[in-house]
Amino acid sequence: MKTAWPRYVELFEASGGTVPKFVTAAFDSNLRYGLPEEGGFIRLGCAKCGTERALPLSCKRRGIRPSCGARRMHDLALRLVERVLPDVPIRQYVLSPPFELVSLLGARTEPSSALARIFVRCMFDAIGRRIDSCVAAYPGAVVVVQRFSKTLALFPHLHVLALDGAYVEVGDELEFRFDPGPTPDDLLDLEDEVERRFSRWLEQHGYLEEDEEALDGWFGPAAYDTVQGHRPPAKPHDPFRFQVHATVRVPAGDRPGRERLCTYVARPPVAEAQIEPVDEDRVRLWLRNPGRSPASSVVLTSVQL
Repeated sequence: MKTAWPRYVELFEASGGTVPKFVTAAFDSNLRYGLPEEGGFIRLGCAKCGTERALPLSCKRRGIRPSCGARRMHDLALRLVERVLPDVPIRQYVLSPPFELVSLLGARTEPSSALARIFVRCMFDAIGRRIDSCVAAYPGAVVVVQRFSKTLALFPHLHVLALDGAYVEVGDELEFRFDPGPTPDDLLDLEDEVERRFSRWLEQHGYLEEDEEALDGWFGPAAYDTVQGHRPPAKPHDPFRFQVHATVRVPAGDRPGRERLCTYVARPPVAEAQIEPVDEDRVRLWLRNPGRSPASSVVLTSVQL
């Protein structure tokens, strides 16, 4: 990483791009990881022999180092299961943006946050209509933003763990009303509503006036090169289509299922077991789920990785 990171920055600057500050901060933090004098440490001592060791602290970052990402994944999943999510049915909603919006959502935090708010509001409205409650309904959800595809290409998308229903007030108590679940037509309507509201938000905040060159300036043209060399377009003012999937559901009482679901949405981009050195400058990335492609792995240079 110490040799590949400067080459990565040099490549983007040569193509006219600028690496965002949050990316630089993340890599700088990881380069200091493992150095007790830089990132802090815990001093461990053996009570019998008196031997002491300095154990460096975790970098506490989710996106780069697999070991730290795995630790954060398990901590977050445990906290969600034990302290956040009630023991009611949970449904996973996945919102995938069109490729035309990848560069904007990857470079700017404001549109990404706005999209999450809009999607959750539209989803809550749909749940409220389906449970057909005559009183105020109180749904709930946890949103996790994942910024990567299975080949580690930049692709920001939302994973939402939503209560499969909503609470309503019955006297002095709250009663949970079950959601019969979205139909395919419901999901299409949800996609249309998210597109309509988010397009209006983009227009109101001036993002539709930005051109492709302005967005490239954040990451550089090479930022969107996937392993196959394809680069998605970056024109948010072109026609686009969101996609929503909501087939995964965990019933009430299934704690192991909720743990697996929370672990999945909080997973880091890559696990250590997926990376295998090929030579001094290349590594093999084994794909978690090859999907439609017959390839089970891809080979990346250190700069690509």
